[in-house]
Amino acid sequence: MNTSSFNRSVHCAVLLAGGLSSRMGDDKALLKRGSETLLDYGVRQLKATKSNQVYISRNEPGFLNDCYRNFGPISGIHACLMALAESEQQFLTILPVDMPLMTSEQIVSLQDAAEQHQLPVYFEPSVLPAVIPVTVEIKQYFQTVVEGHESAALWRFMKKFNGVSINCENNNLLVNTNTPTEWQAFEQTYRGYYGT
Repeated sequence: MNTSSFNRSVHCAVLLAGGLSSRMGDDKALLKRGSETLLDYGVRQLKATKSNQVYISRNEPGFLNDCYRNFGPISGIHACLMALAESEQQFLTILPVDMPLMTSEQIVSLQDAAEQHQLPVYFEPSVLPAVIPVTVEIKQYFQTVVEGHESAALWRFMKKFNGVSINCENNNLLVNTNTPTEWQAFEQTYRGYYGT
């Protein structure tokens, strides 16, 4: 993927799908949510938002690779920010691949709130998904994180840059699946929600 061709539009998005999946034991991005993988589902939801470009953070050929590894979601966010030009009117939407119920409608509500506040926005009580402005200051902050000079905790970023929390329409949509037990519980609870 040629990251220099990132669209200089109002909204871009990145799907974080480059984690080690060490707790899951299998690649979370390739787990099946009904008839599609979590990777395909996440991309489809992001394409249905205000995002004109959707990129996939994944350390494989053809995807956006981390510049600095082993920083969790910070690595993917940093790589994406470094490929984007700063603009007062540009926002980056961030979605982890392991949120199998998150919908485009909820993501748009984050994008709307980010435009309104001109600040990072996330759903209480989870710092991801989120929409953040693409600014020189925010890019510099993430650079200091991967260089080891700042905490890699996203909540610290939100606090430093006055992140705004909003309510999700349904907190069940914030379900996150990191382990086989969580995935099994998700499938048993929500199979009827999305069908097979």
